[in-house]
Amino acid sequence: MATAFDLVVSDGTGYFLLTHEGRFEEPKIKAFVDWIQNEANVDQLAGAHKP
Repeated sequence: MATAFDLVVSDGTGYFLLTHEGRFEEPKIKAFVDWIQNEANVDQLAGAHKP
């Protein structure tokens, strides 16, 4: 993921990941969840260090 601009504005909304019940244990789903959470954390940390 990449932001198009240096300015990031939060409107208080978020994103939800939906799948069928029990599929969160599948390796490909777990890998995606881990990746997307890592990307969100990296973006959040990068935003915290901007002036």
